[in-house]
Amino acid sequence: DRAQREFSNFLKAYQAYQSAQMERWRGSLAVVTGASSGIGAAVCEALLGHGVNVVGVARSADAMEKLAAGWSEQHPGARFSPFPCDLSDTAQVDSLMQRVKEAHGDASILVNNAGMTRPTSLLQGSTADWSHMLAVNLLAATALSRDFLAALHARKAEQGHVLNIASLSAHRVPVAMDTGPSFAERNGHFYSATKFALRAVADGTRLELRALGSRRASPTSAPAWLTRRSTPV
Repeated sequence: DRAQREFSNFLKAYQAYQSAQMERWRGSLAVVTGASSGIGAAVCEALLGHGVNVVGVARSADAMEKLAAGWSEQHPGARFSPFPCDLSDTAQVDSLMQRVKEAHGDASILVNNAGMTRPTSLLQGSTADWSHMLAVNLLAATALSRDFLAALHARKAEQGHVLNIASLSAHRVPVAMDTGPSFAERNGHFYSATKFALRAVADGTRLELRALGSRRASPTSAPAWLTRRSTPV
């Protein structure tokens, strides 16, 4: 009917607009964390499809190598490079962007996607688990953003973008009534706290850059909901 045709035309126009916007990134380099599965792998494939070269960061080198083998045939116009890193290790995180630059050149896009959770309640949770979540979900993303933005400014890059995959948990604390009893058992409130904090850092960074008069980078936090395994990546 008419409504369906109009929506179909709108969707085609929007997709064409998106493709045109992505053309300016063709041939550039993106760094994507949590690249071995789920949202991270999907982001990598989408970027490759637009001609963006991607450095995939995750602990699982084997998983990324398997993805790389398939993508090299599907997306011959772009390159996917696995880059193993433990994002809970401060030393590895603090040197990551420099090591990427030395191996692959300057990055124009950073996607902070890696995240993990420990399904325990506040009363049963451990400080070690909370520290691990903070390290991967917040501190790694913040440190990588710092180093990425500093490099952009140092070389006076014309464009750059930071995207934080913040989860719907960055906007509300999960409770039992959200998705039923099984979700209550996961007790995701501390995970939610790390994602709230990540959103706050992105908002604060955007304001900081605006105050400096910078138009070279635009930190953004995006909510996401996807059924996936919840393990460190």
